[in-house]
Amino acid sequence: MKQKGINDIVKAVKEINKLYNEVIFLLDIYGPVDPLYKNEFTEMCKNFPKYIRYCGCVPSDESTSVLSDYYALVFPTRFYTEGIPGTIIDAFSSGLPVISSKWQNFSDLIDDGITGIGYDFGSYKHLKSTLIEIIANPKRLINMKKNCIREAEKYSIDKAISILLEQV
Repeated sequence: MKQKGINDIVKAVKEINKLYNEVIFLLDIYGPVDPLYKNEFTEMCKNFPKYIRYCGCVPSDESTSVLSDYYALVFPTRFYTEGIPGTIIDAFSSGLPVISSKWQNFSDLIDDGITGIGYDFGSYKHLKSTLIEIIANPKRLINMKKNCIREAEKYSIDKAISILLEQV
């Protein structure tokens, strides 16, 4: 589904790696493919360079362990009314900062500069420039990792039960 922004991140990674004439970014794509987008996505996958892979779906009980192997999660959504994606909570639980388009609920979940970095909604150019800024200052994301783990605690089952019990 084009609205997930996959085309944007694939294009950005290809262009940045070409610009630097080396593999700066590796990109692994996870998640189900919408049947209406399957043919286009399959064709796109055929042209992926070795540093871009489609890895399929991950069972929900394995998501944090899979994500823990990564440096950051890119969430390039083009759904303005995306809501609160569980993928972002999983990323925080894994200590991963989130690079995301600023959809309607972005600031309800991601603290820009603290638990992630936002870029202008629907702006491929701003996504690309955000990634280039990360190359110039990689410690920026590294410093966010502890903040992400603290943020994930807000969404834990224990915390949710505690809040519910306080309201009863």
